[in-house]
Amino acid sequence: MFRALAGRTVHAEQGTALSLIAAATKAAPPLASVAPTVPALVASLVDRALAFHKQRRWPSAAAMQDAVRHAYRALAEERPGRRRACELSPEPSARRAPRRCP
Repeated sequence: MFRALAGRTVHAEQGTALSLIAAATKAAPPLASVAPTVPALVASLVDRALAFHKQRRWPSAAAMQDAVRHAYRALAEERPGRRRACELSPEPSARRAPRRCP
């Protein structure tokens, strides 16, 4: 999510080894400091997912998923004239289950 929203990786080190060392030794920068146009609610979700200390991260993927759904609904309510992303997606293929809007 950080990379998709910020347009860059969390740590700017070159090479796999240096990136792994940075991930293990440096906290991620706050998303808002790198991508100030990202809504604060979304930035806080990503920041919590990337928290350096395990106790500050989401307790589970399900908890983060619930928070993402809540943020999606809250942002959709702020922009009532915009169509929801799932309404804009193409028809599902025969092999995939249809997408549901949260």
